[in-house]
Amino acid sequence: MMHSLKAVVVSLLLVVLLAACANMDRRERLSDLQKALKDYAAALRWERYNDAYDFIRARDGSKPELNMEGFEDYRVTSVEIIRSDLNLEETEAMTHVVIKYYKDTSGTIREIKESQDWWYEAEAERWFLDGDLPYLDKG
Repeated sequence: MMHSLKAVVVSLLLVVLLAACANMDRRERLSDLQKALKDYAAALRWERYNDAYDFIRARDGSKPELNMEGFEDYRVTSVEIIRSDLNLEETEAMTHVVIKYYKDTSGTIREIKESQDWWYEAEAERWFLDGDLPYLDKG
């Protein structure tokens, strides 16, 4: 009787411990997403387009060609995260953002709205954007 009670207690402790670890992984992954979104936005605002490009990777590991033509004429003033929707496993996030920018020659603030498809790479333990750098009106 005593032996089976110990087994039950040990089993319950293991379940609680596993649940706590899973919750900690979840919080860490969400924190990593928030940091990735913040760092990507900062890279765009401070014209560190190569840093922003480092976040871009398709799920198959491929990357679009980096085309910097025209970016030197534009300045991003803000990247506002409107909403992030995560899947149940918290390995994918659809993030809706508003990017405000201007062209050096006009100074008129323009904005674009984007839906960004972020995904978590478990091996790299980081989030990537499945897409491309924003298309700023180059017209």
